Amino acid sequence: MTLNPWAGRSKNTTSVWKGPISYPPDHKVGMVVPLGGSNCKKCEYWTGGQCVNEIFKKWNGSGKIPTSPDRYCCDLFETSSKIK
Repeated sequence: MTLNPWAGRSKNTTSVWKGPISYPPDHKVGMVVPLGGSNCKKCEYWTGGQCVNEIFKKWNGSGKIPTSPDRYCCDLFETSSKIK
């Protein structure tokens, strides 16, 4: 799978990586995570009870998170501007 996670990033994000990233075929973009770290509820793309990141929606099939948003995170995580 090849994704360009930087394509949908907000304008205030900076990165040295500019091109697509290739993942192995069994790579999972999102996963269940322990409480307390990065998660969907802390993400810039968490809006109205779903993920609005177009790349995540393409991978997942929708913006619906498969578990509690404080227990899920993905490679496309970006810290919400509300908590910076």
